[in-house]
Formats: sequence, structure tokens, C-alpha cells
Amino acid sequence: MSLLEITGLALAFDGFEGRAHVLDGVSLSLEAGESVGIVGETGCGKSVLARSVLRLNPSPPARVTGGGIRFGGADVLAMDAAALRRLRGRDVGMVFQDPVTYLNPVFTVGRQMDEVIRAHEPHLSRAAIRARSVALLESVRLPEAAALLDRYPHELSGGMRQRVLIAEALAGNPRLLIADEPTTALDVTIQRQVLALIADLVRRLGLTLLLISHDLGVIGAACRRIVVMYAGAIVEDAPAEELFRAPLHPYTRGLLAAIPDLAHPERMPASIPGGIPDLRDPPRGCRFHPRCPLAMPVCSAAKPPLDPIEPGSCHRVACHAVARAADVAGAVPAGVPA
Repeated sequence: MSLLEITGLALAFDGFEGRAHVLDGVSLSLEAGESVGIVGETGCGKSVLARSVLRLNPSPPARVTGGGIRFGGADVLAMDAAALRRLRGRDVGMVFQDPVTYLNPVFTVGRQMDEVIRAHEPHLSRAAIRARSVALLESVRLPEAAALLDRYPHELSGGMRQRVLIAEALAGNPRLLIADEPTTALDVTIQRQVLALIADLVRRLGLTLLLISHDLGVIGAACRRIVVMYAGAIVEDAPAEELFRAPLHPYTRGLLAAIPDLAHPERMPASIPGGIPDLRDPPRGCRFHPRCPLAMPVCSAAKPPLDPIEPGSCHRVACHAVARAADVAGAVPAGVPA
């Protein structure tokens, strides 16, 4: 049984200008111990999907219109308030994108760590909670952890604040760690340190990781499996090494072509024409077809299924053009034209 099983999840946001269909039948499973990254442009539904696991999307306006989510076999969408509290933090820890938003500026780090730990272990004494706080901060490689408890968030650097959020996410000893764009606001050097820290924690604590990013480089450095999302749907799901070596979906190929080649700075990165569609009125069929160089009439008529490229393969792709190439050639060629 998978640790996390998302099946056909459809989610919409109701607004004054209409209903935005943000998730379009997403199916994704994570096995215990996996490191999975979700990548895609801003607005493709990555963060909404991650928040759906903990039912953190505000309802209203968010509304699940189909599908389901199971964690450890339990139905997340059917959980009552008490079960949700156990899920949030104790089973699943979440690291949010902007620590400035999620750390209260008027409370010390120690006060905020105290609240998180007490929510999971209310029986602990004040001294035990302080000791636990110090241990958690030390586990994320923050120096002088005891002194840090008496400081306020504005007294810390961006990298230190992000490490405090990671420490809070680990306070309940979760089985799954969700990191939503954890390096976006950091400079490149600190990004590397935070990614290395997350990878070390996953390995040392035996965690399952779901990492969200718009940066393929970030995902590739931390995850062994990559899921590519576009406009609320998964278009490709493959082992990281295979996805970088032989991407199949035209959108994935476009994302990779847009990465600057530092070895050849004279080569200009390519861009994908157009933009994310208006999800209040998304394209029929494959949502990428208005921007796709391989689009065929069937692409605007039917949504392609997310299928393995061959029986037993871990590489799945949702593309009529790739499926047709496989039917003709007997196997999906690595060089599907882009």
C-alpha cells in the first residue's frame, strides 16, 4: 500500500468571475522513502496539490469536485477535525515557501517552537520542550541553537528562518515532508545548503519527500523522481535521470530547453510560446495543445491518459503524439521531435 495515494483529484476555486478548474483529475502515489519532485510553471497547480494533501486550501472558495486522497490508507477528505490535527504535523510536515509569512514577528523563535511541540506532545514539561527545541534547531544545523530561541524572526537571515520552518515541520516526527518552494527567496549558495540539508534529513530520518518547485535544477538535485505538471494536470512522471536524458512530453522538453547552458553561454535559452490558460475556461482535451508544436486534431478533442511508455515502465506520459509514435515504432523513441 502506498503511503500517499491521490486518485483522480479535481479541485476548483469559485470566484466572482467564475469557477477556476485548478486541478484536473490528478493521480499520484508516493511509496514510503521516495523523494518526489513536482515541477511546472507558476500557476500550474503544484502548491494547490500539495496543500490538498493536508486540506489547507480554504473552503470556500476551494471545492473538491472529484477524486480522493488517502494517507496510510486513511481517507483524508473524510477526516474530522481531530484526525486532521493528527495528520498535520504528526504524519505530514510542511515547509512553506516564505518564512517571513509563516513566522510570527512578535514572538521569539522559542515561543513559536514551544507552540508547535506542545501541540504534538502536550504532556512535556517546559524544560523538556526547550530541550526538544534546541535539539530540533541543531538537527537543521543552526549554530548556537539555545541562544537562537530568544531571538525574533527579523533578527535571523533568510536561510536561518527557512531552517526554523524545517525544524518546526519535523517537530511531530512526520513520515512525509512536503516542501513547497523552500528555496525561492534564497540566494544560490543558501539554496544549495537548504537542499543539501533536506536531502540529509530525508536520508537520516527515513522520511518520504514531496518537493515543489518551478526550477528543474532544484528538483533534480534533491529528488529521484520528477512529476511535471501543466495547467492542473500531470503530463509526465519519470525517474529523474531518465527524464533529463529522454524527456518525452513537449512541455517537459520545452522546460528543459529553457534552462540556460552555462557551458555554452552564447546559446540563448528557448522559450515556450504563449502562457498558462485561463483555468475558468481551460482548453478542451489536452490543456497544453494551444502551445504545443506537435498538436493534432485529437489533442483538442480528448484528454490523453497518463500511461506508461511501455508495460512495466516507471516512465509515464500523457501525450497523444508520443502514444502515436509508440504505436508506429513499437517503442517510444527518445528523440520525439520538439
